[in-house]
Amino acid sequence: MFGTKDLPLKSEKINYISQQLKENPEEITPDQFLNRLLKQSKQLSQIIAYIWRWADADDVPQKKDYANKLKKYFANPTEDLNCPAGRLKKLLQANPNHSEEELTEEDKLLRAVFFEDTSSDNTGLVFPMFYGCELSVYSFQVNINSFEGMLRDATQNAPGILNFYIPYPPCPHFGNATVTEYELEEWIQNRDKKKTFADNPYIPTTSS
Repeated sequence: MFGTKDLPLKSEKINYISQQLKENPEEITPDQFLNRLLKQSKQLSQIIAYIWRWADADDVPQKKDYANKLKKYFANPTEDLNCPAGRLKKLLQANPNHSEEELTEEDKLLRAVFFEDTSSDNTGLVFPMFYGCELSVYSFQVNINSFEGMLRDATQNAPGILNFYIPYPPCPHFGNATVTEYELEEWIQNRDKKKTFADNPYIPTTSS
């Protein structure tokens, strides 16, 4: 998602951000932080794949409902102009591992995406996907014109903020020439810890 071949060159910035993760009692090395970044981006890609697969699926109304609820976080990431990407951040900091009585709307949506198959090995998933202080370090922006996300350096106007671009292009017409429903389902269910991006280039890319 981020052109990760360039990320080692930004190790100083990565190390700085890793030190901001106050919720984690252990110091995070740049390599560990990069690994976390890849997990975050993979899960974002899987959420988008879920939206594409089920948003128009009339034969499975519950999944269609979940997908269309998830869609609003990317189609309209900001609900309050005083808090850019505030709606999206609610999803990014959700934790589906909460107890039943503590579940928020966002927690339930992530459960629908990642915990439907109880036989899957979900130990490699990261929740919340982004810690609170990570949310303050990144400026999240949804890019509807690209299948590949980017992580941009800070600017002079915002020296402590990295620009995190999430790819959310129009869903292509399903078929062998683009992406099939089966390929989307396969990617949503993928729990291979060594695989951080989908094989099909029409599924928004997690890493390159």
